Amino acid sequence: EKRTLSRLVSADDEPRLVAVEFSDGQRSACDALFSHPPQRQTELVKQADLPLDESGFVRVDAQQQTLRPGIYAAGDLTTMRQGALLAAAAGATAAYALNHELMLL
Repeated sequence: EKRTLSRLVSADDEPRLVAVEFSDGQRSACDALFSHPPQRQTELVKQADLPLDESGFVRVDAQQQTLRPGIYAAGDLTTMRQGALLAAAAGATAAYALNHELMLL
């Protein structure tokens, strides 16, 4: 269910989340709130007109190559599993694949 959040409600005497209030005025008690905003791609991705998947991430194969030959992408551009270690691993995969491609030229 998608609902529009209008504000966070804190405890009266301390800065602690106790509820969220929706645009219809209803409240839901909670201790924590996790959010994952939609992916927004960089201007370079838009300029290169790289194909995106249904979630807005750059489409890549197992070697991190996009659907445009010779262009590789890694990290937050390509997956919702965003984190420094995962981005570094994807970057290493892309670097290895690109190096292999260049060695074949």
